[in-house]
Amino acid sequence: MDALDEFVPFSLSAFFTGTLVYAFREFYVVLRNVQKFEDGRTGYMNYGFWNNGPSTKNPHASLAEAVIGQLDIRILNKHTRSGQVNLLEIGCGLGQPAIDAVHSLGSNVNVTGVSICQGHVATANKLAASAGLSPKITHHLLNATEIDTLQSAPFSGAYSCEVLSEIPDDGLRACFAALHNTLPPGAEFSYADIVRTGATITSRLSGPLASRGFFEKLLLLVAPAVVTMTYGDDWRPVSKFNSLLSQAGFEVLSTESIGDRVFVPSWDYAREEMKKRPGMGIDRSLFLRWMARFLAWATLRGLTLLWEAGQIDYVLVKARRV
Repeated sequence: MDALDEFVPFSLSAFFTGTLVYAFREFYVVLRNVQKFEDGRTGYMNYGFWNNGPSTKNPHASLAEAVIGQLDIRILNKHTRSGQVNLLEIGCGLGQPAIDAVHSLGSNVNVTGVSICQGHVATANKLAASAGLSPKITHHLLNATEIDTLQSAPFSGAYSCEVLSEIPDDGLRACFAALHNTLPPGAEFSYADIVRTGATITSRLSGPLASRGFFEKLLLLVAPAVVTMTYGDDWRPVSKFNSLLSQAGFEVLSTESIGDRVFVPSWDYAREEMKKRPGMGIDRSLFLRWMARFLAWATLRGLTLLWEAGQIDYVLVKARRV
């Protein structure tokens, strides 16, 4: 049994996940320099994605590849200039997804990423340079609402991994409007993100969940409050994102739920990694290492339970610029 499970019972830890994450959220981000369970050296900040179980060699690359793979290569090539496919990445993170895009789609692909975090831009550009892909990959310190001011070559398509949920509605309207101005007609945009669902109390307590114990059922009842308290309006229904896309002049082509391949496998993967790295790679005090370990554990465990409670989901969406 994992040491964490010995002093933090499953049901109680799940119940208090919301308050714990809320209280230490900023501490966790500063300490780890990421918002998910992965150290910054990997270049990823997104959750994992598994097609064939948690044994996938690089689940984080799998998510980036799934998002990028949504883009139709024929349509990308249709909008090329001088034989070069130019992709726009909204929210470059630590830079690895852009490298995955080039490796997945071919040597004629260029990626321009944007972020409002100076540290992320610097790290992403350094990673691209170390991979020998600069200047094929360039990242800029720029708000997503201003992407239509980029002086890059015309873009063939765009994508985003776990960024839209961090942008408020007004910002998304401006972002999608700028994206519409940036992409040519027919170009595609793909994104993956965590969203809220419209599950009811009845649906959460019926079916397989009906066999849960008292504390688990209590969590299901308070799950909406936990989500709201912890993340506020960050998580919205996928219909909200897609509606804003439609208003900006995009046609939503597909929306796929992939929560079953993200939340539970991510928890299993993180649990195994924490067993291998008790110190979480943090060269600091025992307390800080324990705190980072506990917060990573509590966050992912809580997200898994909220998914099982029907309160959150993870989606993969593809849209076309009209």
